[in-house]
Amino acid sequence: MQGMDVFALVEESECRCGVTAANRNLRHRKDENPLLQFQVAVLEPFEPEKGTCPLRAYRYIGHLEAGGLPPSMVTASAGDVEYVDSVFAGHQQTAAEEDMGAPELQDLEKSAEQGQLRDLQDDGDGSEPPWARACYPHNCAVGRGPWQDRIDEVPAGVNDIWADYVIVPYVFEHDVDNARKEAFRAAVVRWHEGTCVVLKEVLQIHVSQPYIQVGIYDENTCWCQGQGYPGYRNGQPRAVRINLGWCNSLFYVGNMVHEIGHALGMNHEQKRPDAYQKFHGHGPHIVVHWDNIEAGWRSQYTHNQHTYTGSNYQGVGDSFHGYAPYDYESIMHYPLTDAYDPIEPAVAGLLGNREYLSEGDLTQINDMYQCKEKLVRAVTLRCAFEADLCDWRDVGDSAEAKWHVHSEASDSGGPGRGAGQTLGYAWAEVLQHPGQAFVLQSPYLDVTKHYKLRFNFFSSLGMLEVDYQDALGMTKKLWSNRTASSEWSVLGEDLRIDVRHASEHDKGETHLGIGLDEVNIMDAQGGHDSTETSVDGPSSKKGALSQLISWFRNILDTLFTKKYDDASSRALRSHLHSHQTLTSSLLPACLAALAIMFVGIFIARVRARSAPSASGFILVVGE
Repeated sequence: MQGMDVFALVEESECRCGVTAANRNLRHRKDENPLLQFQVAVLEPFEPEKGTCPLRAYRYIGHLEAGGLPPSMVTASAGDVEYVDSVFAGHQQTAAEEDMGAPELQDLEKSAEQGQLRDLQDDGDGSEPPWARACYPHNCAVGRGPWQDRIDEVPAGVNDIWADYVIVPYVFEHDVDNARKEAFRAAVVRWHEGTCVVLKEVLQIHVSQPYIQVGIYDENTCWCQGQGYPGYRNGQPRAVRINLGWCNSLFYVGNMVHEIGHALGMNHEQKRPDAYQKFHGHGPHIVVHWDNIEAGWRSQYTHNQHTYTGSNYQGVGDSFHGYAPYDYESIMHYPLTDAYDPIEPAVAGLLGNREYLSEGDLTQINDMYQCKEKLVRAVTLRCAFEADLCDWRDVGDSAEAKWHVHSEASDSGGPGRGAGQTLGYAWAEVLQHPGQAFVLQSPYLDVTKHYKLRFNFFSSLGMLEVDYQDALGMTKKLWSNRTASSEWSVLGEDLRIDVRHASEHDKGETHLGIGLDEVNIMDAQGGHDSTETSVDGPSSKKGALSQLISWFRNILDTLFTKKYDDASSRALRSHLHSHQTLTSSLLPACLAALAIMFVGIFIARVRARSAPSASGFILVVGE
């Protein structure tokens, strides 16, 4: 839907579209042109014998948002915007006409504070293709290079996936109305969703670094003045300007995203050096009809060798390197007109996209700014305790009740070597710390999977217990052992204990406790050594909600068992489990159940705030 809210079928074959008086966004929020009004009064009932044309009209009757159709219902490309604007302007308008008009940049000469507009090393000597250039902190695109202000902290409201974030402040001029502000903020969010570039709204009095100034400088155009980091002049931060002239509502969010792209250093896709000619073995991708383009607009199709076409490899985490394929779907590409044709006719429907940032757009920005995802170390679910506790966490009762890793012959009273082929193992010295618990907590596990735990243990003194903590932080005891042994044992299938091999333990030692080795957590559905696993973690396929329902049902059963343990209450429990309808005589019990449910949900939410974000096993050792 192009944002219009009324259409009519003429003779069931011709479609006419339009807007109502309430749909002000498509009219640039101006009063309706009388010549474009739908004149209902002049219509007459259709009579075949009179030779009039049958007309069937339809109107959108849903809600409007901020003066127009909800943005989620509008799928307007740049070509659609051209068409609508041309209708209301009374003459043909093009994307080039609407995108141009920015005054020439002034005072851009080299200065000691600002430096050159382009770093000469960014361009090379011309013998190599432009995708041999480096991006941030260098410039692999047009303009004055990438914005320079970066932070490590995750900005509010932004996904925590990047190693650092580029902060680009923007300021609204005092005359920018709320409709434009709302639309521009929506455009800003689209950049946040897939890149490390964060545009941050600030007040003019708080400006301390280069920024984007958003205003209304020409009502008849929508443009960006300046591309890339503007730097400083005479110690003062400079600004790139974005004009929101005819970009005045949510209908033009895509155009605002386009202009922000310019501010970040992106150029029109059709200005790539390989767009309409062969360039270092690539292209052409479009055929430009120069005779159909007015002289004043030809610059919008003339190639610019600085336009981004890729970059070189910049180390671990580099999101992209090499030649970047031509992107017909780019939000920076002009729509299809008589100015050009694509070499591949099948891509015609992609041209002029203003609905979303394409994969190519996101790749370009993330490469230009070297947006690197956080290096998340893979969680180790198997640990032989050779050097440390791997990803298991030591969360015992006190600073003294700590697990220690022994990687050589032990004098602690534990075995001389581990259960496997190496010496290392984890040891809890129980005898020297009476009354204290040694606790090992596994890495957090995916609540949608079902896991099994296998481990070897050595027990000369104390109790070893295996617990399972669910997503709500509630703990269930799975297995325990108090039997002392002088050999390593493995917990086998059906919880049977099998002796692995004799240890070198001296029974005269006064250091006694429990050792662990070769701990392994496996996905029960993954088929990894499933026949040798021992302790099943509860299935979490239904997640925390199912666990909460189960918990509430147990409380309900307990309540009826203790308070209403008679024939009618037992019948009630039977009805509950079979999902049958309750009778009116059970109203007191129902009210009590509802009260407990609300209390239970409250407690669960409180516990969930401090509970882990996923489930996991807990190994507990004590006297």
